[in-house]
Amino acid sequence: HWLRKAGLQKLQKRTDAQQKANRAAADAEKAAHPERYPRGTVVGHVPDTGISREPNPGKWLPMTDAANSKAGGAIGPAVKNGATVDCLTIDGKKPDCK
Repeated sequence: HWLRKAGLQKLQKRTDAQQKANRAAADAEKAAHPERYPRGTVVGHVPDTGISREPNPGKWLPMTDAANSKAGGAIGPAVKNGATVDCLTIDGKKPDCK
């Protein structure tokens, strides 16, 4: 798992340049695999770029815009608090986070 390899992550706000790179990577993924992203589906970064700060994540996840916003939106309040992340739940499954 990405987080296990990367280690404990401190959440940081994304810069404008990071946001543009994240969007460009997601757009490229959607263009390369349109069959994975039917109408109403967006490209989700897993882990979210608020954690990884990487435009090309360990996994792409087709999801609704609402779900993607909720996943990223949950990180926002934690960023303000300078929280750290040591475990992620993905696809409703919590991996063995040690």
